[in-house]
Amino acid sequence: MVPTVLAMPTTNVRKHVRRLRDGRVIQVRAHTRRLAATPMVVGAGGIVVVLFMIFGVGLILSQTSQNTALPERGVSTAPVRLARVQADLAQALRAARQLAGISQRQAAALAGMSQSEIASFEEGTLVPDAAEVDALCKTYGVTPEARNELMELQWKTQ
Repeated sequence: MVPTVLAMPTTNVRKHVRRLRDGRVIQVRAHTRRLAATPMVVGAGGIVVVLFMIFGVGLILSQTSQNTALPERGVSTAPVRLARVQADLAQALRAARQLAGISQRQAAALAGMSQSEIASFEEGTLVPDAAEVDALCKTYGVTPEARNELMELQWKTQ
């Protein structure tokens, strides 16, 4: 019988920002993450475990395909949709600024905001209110149709 040797690999994770399902944004400090144990040498018992896992996953997948597509009671998909709308708004604001051909610093000066606010709006970590979106639209010189789309996206984030 061949012994099983497990290696516990790790990886370093940098400080980053994470968006929670409820829409809040938190800062995660730098840390070390343990990855799943990877068997270096697998004995006969390991093969049985792998076969059992494959059979179990197949069984679970066959049961989930028979379930309806409705979410479980009490589970809301609203935070996911909200995050998607916030990301769309951030992307649209960045595209409008780039089409106007001005930098974040110039946009901030013209709109009466700070450069970090503009950057946060475009990253999606901060959601502008209606007055800020309107000021940015005037600064970027967007068309009335584009302004309406941006205002609608901002409205959907509330």
